[in-house]
Amino acid sequence: MEGAPLSCNDTVGGTKGDNVDWKAFIRSSMADEEAAKAKYEQAAEAANTPAVKEVFRKLAYEEDLHYALLLPFEKDLESLAEGKK
Repeated sequence: MEGAPLSCNDTVGGTKGDNVDWKAFIRSSMADEEAAKAKYEQAAEAANTPAVKEVFRKLAYEEDLHYALLLPFEKDLESLAEGKK
C-alpha cells in the first residue's frame, strides 16, 4: 500500500473525498481486520484460562467475518473503476 493510511477525515464529508483511492481504503480496512485477528489470536494463546481463551477466539472469528464482509465492496469498487457498474 502506498502512502499513509487513510482516515475518515480524508474520505468522508470533506473535499478530499473526491481524490481518495477507495479500493486502497477498503484494502487498508481489510488489513486492519487481519491485524486485529492476529492480535486476538495471540491473546488467546497467552490467556491462562479456557474462558478467556474462548473470548479471544470468538473475537478473532469476528474479525474473519468483518474481513469477509469487506470482500464484496472491494469487488464492487473494482467493477466501478473498470466502468462495469
